[in-house]
Amino acid sequence: MEAKKASEMECSDPITDPLSTFQPILTFGRVVGLFGWVISPTEKRCSLKKFLCWFQFVFVQIIVWGIVLKYIIVMYMDIHSARLIPILALVSYHVGSAYVPTLTYISSTKHFRQLLKVLNEYHTLFEPFQKMRSLKKYLKPIIAFNSFNGFSNSVMFCVLVSLPYREEMARLMYPFNFSDVKNSIMAYLFLGSSQLFSLLHLNLMFSLTCALSYLLIFEFKHITKKLKIGIEKFNSTELKDVAEFEQFLEKIRQQHNLVVEILEATNSLLKHYFFTFFAVAIPMICFSLYGVIRSYLAMGEIIFCFMTAYSFALCVSIFSIVGAQLNFKAHEPLEVLMFIDLSSINDKTYRTVRK
Repeated sequence: MEAKKASEMECSDPITDPLSTFQPILTFGRVVGLFGWVISPTEKRCSLKKFLCWFQFVFVQIIVWGIVLKYIIVMYMDIHSARLIPILALVSYHVGSAYVPTLTYISSTKHFRQLLKVLNEYHTLFEPFQKMRSLKKYLKPIIAFNSFNGFSNSVMFCVLVSLPYREEMARLMYPFNFSDVKNSIMAYLFLGSSQLFSLLHLNLMFSLTCALSYLLIFEFKHITKKLKIGIEKFNSTELKDVAEFEQFLEKIRQQHNLVVEILEATNSLLKHYFFTFFAVAIPMICFSLYGVIRSYLAMGEIIFCFMTAYSFALCVSIFSIVGAQLNFKAHEPLEVLMFIDLSSINDKTYRTVRK
């Protein structure tokens, strides 16, 4: 009983506790409608809070899917022209941008709970993550930077539409034509808010992806280092304690398996986000290039298409590199096991190594 209380106290450490570390992402994600709010049935005004949560969800979905509908209408207006394929680039981008928050909101509560469960289990059974302190220190500034980036890009988009390329992008911005003050205000509110929410959602998921990848890469690296030191110590000792070495290997194996389980929980939480980037980036870049090469797009449309295509292509490149690094670090302990002096261990220890 006392051991259980001690574990709970250790897990509630505000510096290295996983929930405390990821709380800024959860809170900001709930504010912008990316994650769902957790409301207990015993809370005061429970029904009102649930209604407000559903209202927020519907409001955000109308904004992010409304821009998709707008571009589909524009696409059908140009269905018999050569501009159809370039416009598909924008449709694919906004479908991906809307798909991410919709599926994240629906599935995040379950998957985030599972992720926090295995993070807490690792924190309790073994040790705090090596980079949890530094992640907690830098996560808020990263979220603030990405939020500012989303806000500045949405403002840049509105300026691009309304100032230098207004006439060139008039057809693309249908039904908003900036002909009067009222129409211009409606256009800014709709186009700016849709762009802002899309970028905030994508940037917040990007922050979460980078944070979890950062934790896992360095944790795999730490496990490999511990294993290497233990094997070198065992090989250099003349009177080898095989039983103690077997316990050490078994603990390392369990620790590695739990980090792999955390990686799988992370993948369950983020797989729709990765799918969106890899599914959208290639057609968007190809459609945009087609419009530029065949001179079907005006200069304003070219700038806007390549601004969005570049961000997706950059993220795909980053995810590919990070994924390869994670895969390498996860399998690195297997290479270290090859340095064990097999003539010095018994059959039971050998079976532990093979696991």
